[in-house]
Amino acid sequence: MLGLIALLGYMAITDKTTVANVKKAGDNAQLAVPYLFQHMFSSWFAGVAFAAIIIGALVPAAIMAIAAANLFTRNIFTEFFKPDASPRLQTRVAQWASLVVKLGALYFAVELPHTFAINLQLLGGVWILQLAPMLIGGLFTRWFDRYALLVGWLAGMVFGTIAAYKSASPTVSHWASSSDIELGHTVYIGLTAVIINLIIAVILTVVFRAAKVPQGADETLPHQYTADPAELPAPAPAGVGLGAAGAAGDLP
Repeated sequence: MLGLIALLGYMAITDKTTVANVKKAGDNAQLAVPYLFQHMFSSWFAGVAFAAIIIGALVPAAIMAIAAANLFTRNIFTEFFKPDASPRLQTRVAQWASLVVKLGALYFAVELPHTFAINLQLLGGVWILQLAPMLIGGLFTRWFDRYALLVGWLAGMVFGTIAAYKSASPTVSHWASSSDIELGHTVYIGLTAVIINLIIAVILTVVFRAAKVPQGADETLPHQYTADPAELPAPAPAGVGLGAAGAAGDLP
């Protein structure tokens, strides 16, 4: 489906009327597909297509609002403000948090520049990729130093943000693309940033190990490393199912 949507963009570029309408709207590329529908389809079917676009936008928006509300409730509210919150209170806080996220998204879409959303989407991919060394190195190995992983993450975030800000095109001076020219090749900024992230984490881990930087205390309890054993069936009472010999004690 995403591939078909991408093909709609190519169709919009080849349609002269759609290109002219987009230019009249201030070169807002987000209007390319709606203008294409308006020009290619009859009015009633264009209305159906517009409704499909709105519904298609509401579904992931609702899912992300629910996810953000759960993250806030479980990881911030119950962790730092009210650890003993009841399930009913957690549900109410999540509902209000979801409402705030939706109102913020509405303000974002109506008041802020349209290109700002695209910029944040490009940055989102670069930023979230920087968590990979920290999560994989911190959860699945014990070799990396925790401070080294944190510094590597910070370096990847700074490099990725600056590189994305400096990317330009003939029509846009900043935030034009998520790719950059590295060593004569076009490379995804997030990939370059995560490589820098990993290299710094490895080098600093070696340095911190040599300097014997304290690693802190492992608060994981021994019983948390294993799963609970499966419950065994209760033993049968003496003499049950063993016949007369078992009841007489002939069997051990």
